[in-house]
Formats: sequence, structure tokens, C-alpha cells
Amino acid sequence: MIASQIGTGGRPASGSLAQKFQSSYSATREALLEAWKAFKIRRVWFVTGLCQPVWEWVITDAIREGMLEAPGFNDPLKRQAYLQTQWTGTEMESIDPLKDAKANEVEVNAGLRKRRSIVESQGRDYDKHRREYEEEKGDFHGPGKSSFVVK
Repeated sequence: MIASQIGTGGRPASGSLAQKFQSSYSATREALLEAWKAFKIRRVWFVTGLCQPVWEWVITDAIREGMLEAPGFNDPLKRQAYLQTQWTGTEMESIDPLKDAKANEVEVNAGLRKRRSIVESQGRDYDKHRREYEEEKGDFHGPGKSSFVVK
């Protein structure tokens, strides 16, 4: 009862708050997606209202105290470059990972989405992922190695 009242006022579905799902797969998935949208909005508020300002304050203070070197920091464009960040968090876990992977593949092949966007939406660093992928590809496809295939 309390979860349904909290869900009504705070936007996430009460079923997702109580982790009690009593409907079909589609209805449950829709409720989770709605809750995730609300959580993502709050995450943006948290990042813009707390994380980014604190980051800027700490870095600016460290530069002023001489703990970090930042030539040209007083120039607004250089200052912006020094303080620029990209805050990423984890993405909602997939209810059906195979469907999501196929949807991602279709979007990439149709030119609707970039691989970087997919990796970053999962809360991972694209450049690190790319390096690890290249290393792994060499491990499985190098001389005398067999590829890993899931059927």
C-alpha cells in the first residue's frame, strides 16, 4: 500500500518500487521503463546540481593552490576545456538482452546509432571497451586460435 502511494507521488511504478510484478511481461517491461525514465531524470539533476559543480570547485581550487598545472586556465575557452566532463552511470539492465542486442545491431547497420552511443549508454567507457575488444579479437582470431562462437 505504501509503495503504491510513493509510486503515485514520485513517478516510478509501485510494482518496481516493491519489486512485485503481477502482470504480463509487456506490462512489467513498460512499468520498468517508465521507472527508469524517472531515475534517469533524477540522475541528470544529481549530476548537474551536485557532481559537476563540486568537480569544478575541486579542480579550480587545486589549480589555484598550485596542485595542478593548467596553462591558460583564466581564458574562458581553456577553462571550459579543463573542466569539461562526461558523467556516465549504469544503464538499466536488459529484460531480454538478445532482443536489445539485435535492436542495437539493426540501428547501427541502418546508421541510426553509433557504437559509441550504445557502449556509453551502458555506462561503459567507449575507448577502453574498444581497446579491450581489439585485444580480445586478437586472442580469439590469432594464429592457431579458434574463435568463440555461441549458437
